[in-house]
Amino acid sequence: MAADLTPASCAVVLRDEATASGLADMLHQFLAQTVASSPAKARLACRLRGALLFRATEDELLTVSIAFSAAGIEVGDAPGPDPRLPMLTADFLTTAHLTTGEERPLGLLVRRRMHARFRLGQALFLWRVLGLLRIAPDAAPARAPARARFRWALAVGLLALAVLAVALVALMTASR
Repeated sequence: MAADLTPASCAVVLRDEATASGLADMLHQFLAQTVASSPAKARLACRLRGALLFRATEDELLTVSIAFSAAGIEVGDAPGPDPRLPMLTADFLTTAHLTTGEERPLGLLVRRRMHARFRLGQALFLWRVLGLLRIAPDAAPARAPARARFRWALAVGLLALAVLAVALVALMTASR
């Protein structure tokens, strides 16, 4: 018989709730809402096995562990960095943008606003966790209104026409 992979079976628990840091509480709320609102994310979270650390750049001692097991997800403060576990590091504001859907995890890594430390054998696990942290575009706030995108496209188009006109004039002048 297959295991039940419904959102209810993937509990998200905050360890030591009374003394948990703000970062641990924020990550706990984000993961709980993500698992509760998306059956696909709940199935992904239930299949994940392993742990990672999330560290705040403002306070090197503030490290949160996120453990994925058959029982669910356990979030809590960690005593410090563990070199054996993969680790994501970001400042508090970047983490807030990530948890509200304003930023995507891969974009933050590419722009170096969030850093990842992992071993080669942990890459697939970390990739799946980043997929879990990503909020779907329809659930995320709109990036820019259509009118602003149109103005941007128009400006780029006009700039391209201007460059083409200058190149054409230079070519005609040079051929005389």
